[in-house]
Amino acid sequence: MQADRKMDPSSKGWGAVADRIDRAIFLISRMFAFLGVVSVAGMAALISLAVVMRYALGSPFAFTEELSALMLVSCVFLTLPYVIVINQHIRVELAVESFGRTARRIAFAIGQLVFVAFALVFFVNAWEDVKFTAMLGLRTEVARITLLPFVSCMAAGVALSGLIALWQIFRPLPVQTTSYEMPEGGH
Repeated sequence: MQADRKMDPSSKGWGAVADRIDRAIFLISRMFAFLGVVSVAGMAALISLAVVMRYALGSPFAFTEELSALMLVSCVFLTLPYVIVINQHIRVELAVESFGRTARRIAFAIGQLVFVAFALVFFVNAWEDVKFTAMLGLRTEVARITLLPFVSCMAAGVALSGLIALWQIFRPLPVQTTSYEMPEGGH
């Protein structure tokens, strides 16, 4: 009987554990997002410096395009978990808004499971890419930039996103914080 009380989601013990997990997920996803923001800032600095090098000194960097593309991909996958945690991703809600609470819960769970399935398939393929990249020591063509850290960002970001989406199925429904009203006179 004691074990049943510990696993009951309505008990204080389970709620405290769930809250700790929520906080850990939030902190980890914020760390990933911070790395994504650093990637964007680095990309902006790199491109700005490349422009100066090209037009002021006549000597452009050979690696700007490759590195900025890798940083952009990293940014997307590193910020994805945080976007899912704060519930600011694209979601089709037009029909769901008219549902009752139970139907909304079911629709939310189905949507999350679809994303989890996508994340699982993507992760399995990305993990194979990580292993292949590590085994061959793959690099970009022109600048010879090591690909392993960037490919690893994809795998880690989508894995964390899938785990977050799975966890959210068992948590209270997210509160919609954005209003999608039409602007005045909007069509």
